[in-house]
Parts: sequence; structure tokens; C-alpha cells
Amino acid sequence: MSPRCRSISCRRAGINGWPGRSAPASSTAGSPPSTRSPRRPPGPGSVIPLADPGGTAIPEFHRDGRRFEEALQNHAGLWGLNASAETLLAAGLPQIEAHVLGLSPRLAEGVRRKGYRLVSPDGPGERSGITAFRHPGLPSTAIAARLEQAGVDITECNGNLRARSHFYNTDGDIDWLLAELP
Repeated sequence: MSPRCRSISCRRAGINGWPGRSAPASSTAGSPPSTRSPRRPPGPGSVIPLADPGGTAIPEFHRDGRRFEEALQNHAGLWGLNASAETLLAAGLPQIEAHVLGLSPRLAEGVRRKGYRLVSPDGPGERSGITAFRHPGLPSTAIAARLEQAGVDITECNGNLRARSHFYNTDGDIDWLLAELP
């Protein structure tokens, strides 16, 4: 994510580089021990075996893909991924695509009516579930903060507001977002 992007929902949750997230294990591997961030222990295969396992030496990470090996499988995450995939497949991928691409023009037209400039491509075959737009005079950060207080999940990035729709969103959600825009 670009350092100039700020996701409202991620800032609150403490991820994507905002407070509450510790550095990835691989980001400090080459740093001197005094500058390393505290982190959870690495997976057993991710580090080079120590010459003195009982000593105070800090493990060195492998220089290849083994450095990303985990200690345990994330069973809860795998179950969640499976449930998510089953839900998407049960809803039908073509139906989800049609629904999402049906919401995007509604949002694009709504922001235009409110005087915003659409930044996202809007031609045939160019639309997606992400609609980016900006106000001609108001700062996007102020608008994003206002929307956050109203409970609208939107991202401000490089001066643009980015709204994302998915199959669980409705026309009512789009109307709510449009109503909350200044």
C-alpha cells in the first residue's frame, strides 16, 4: 500500500502499517540486534540452526523462501477461507460479478450528481467494484473522516475517495453512502 494511502477501516483495526501492527518477521532480518522490533518467534524451519542453541545468539533467517515458513498451520484461517470460498461459489461467481458491476454505475452517477469528479475508468469493460472519486474543493481526508463517523467504510488514497462494493452490498448501501457525502 502506498504511504500516501490511508484506509479508515484498517487504521481503526491497527493493520496496514498503522499502530497496533508489529513489523513482519522478515523486515528486520538484516538489522543489528539493537534495532530489531519485538516479534513472535519464527517458525522452526525459517531460521538457520544456531551453533549455540542454549546461548543468547539471535537466529539468522534463511535467505530463501524458508524464511517465511510458519511454526503451525493456521487452522482457523483455513476454515474461514474454506467457508468464504463455499459462500462465493454457492452465490455464483457470474451472479456476483453482475451484481457488483450493477452497483458501480449507480455509485458513479450518484457522485457525479453531487458534483464529484469520477477518477475511475468508466468505459465499457473498464468498470470494477472500486469507484474512485474526488470533490473539486473539499479535501478527501475531511470527507473520509466524516464518512467514518457516519459508519461508512471508505478509503482515502492520494486525494481520492475509494468506495468498494461487493455482493453483500445493496442499492440501499449505495444510497446511504451518497446521502452521507457533503
